[in-house]
Amino acid sequence: MNTKQYFSMALKSIVMATSITAASVSFASTLTVSSPQDPGSWDPIDTFLINWASVSTNIYDGLTYRGSDLKLEPGLATSWQQLDNGTRIRFNLRKGVTFHNGEKFDASAVKFTFDRLMGDEGKKVPQRSNYAAIESVEVIDSHTVDFHLKAADPVLLTKLAGYGAMIVPPKYIQEKGEDFFNTHPVGTGPFKLASYEPKVGIKLEAYDKHWGGAPKLSNLNFRFISEPSTAVAELQSGRVDLVIPPTIPIGMISTIEKSPELDVVTTVSPSVYALRFNTKNGITKDERVRKALIYGVDRQAIIDSILGGQASAISSFQSTYFLWS
Repeated sequence: MNTKQYFSMALKSIVMATSITAASVSFASTLTVSSPQDPGSWDPIDTFLINWASVSTNIYDGLTYRGSDLKLEPGLATSWQQLDNGTRIRFNLRKGVTFHNGEKFDASAVKFTFDRLMGDEGKKVPQRSNYAAIESVEVIDSHTVDFHLKAADPVLLTKLAGYGAMIVPPKYIQEKGEDFFNTHPVGTGPFKLASYEPKVGIKLEAYDKHWGGAPKLSNLNFRFISEPSTAVAELQSGRVDLVIPPTIPIGMISTIEKSPELDVVTTVSPSVYALRFNTKNGITKDERVRKALIYGVDRQAIIDSILGGQASAISSFQSTYFLWS
């Protein structure tokens, strides 16, 4: 069926049911987080899972970074310049950065990361297609690289802030192998791996040599809890400090809010809910029918009754809180 995204019912979703104990984040040296899924591999090129990112953005850094306000900021690249009508981007790299294993970060690590992503290893995994605009990465000097693009990609700088673009250590992977790297990740991020038990949890500890300064927490632990009622019970008992979505259904928010020792914290999110129409066949081929359906849907009622008020109606499929530029 030929479908087209249509703005019949587009909602800007809020990160829902993120719950913390009253003082856990401010004063504890260890933060324990409930995450609903074990990605199974910590290699940046192996997955699109949000639950991978919630853990691994603490382990790895990209050339660019999105701050808490979602604005693009320098990461492992201190600055960049778009050249040749957007088909070449020159990155000036941060100096004095090391990977968790002591390996130095430089231009060769950037080239290795993207040669690997766009090469034979990348063919096996899902992230390669996200960076198809990259033709090659050229080392100019130890702290300067040029990205040569097949065509200008207006969202590439944003893509470089996450997932497959996370910079990995060449020598470590070459010496240890791909399978070992999947379960023993090493990056330049603010936390390094302490231990990983598949299907159970992953424990991270502060990397004091991080270029952005040592983290305020000493330890960051993630427990993989897929059952919502179990996650809430662990939260209520104090065995976890924070539960990240989508583990907790909206219907359980009121239960959490009744506890004087727990909070529900919401924030804007790039997630959007939308209804897709078949614009080729059937009655929805007619634009007037699609418009009638749009006007006939009470989006605010859906937000209030089904989503528990944890969303906002928007007029475009893309949330205005998550612009690409």
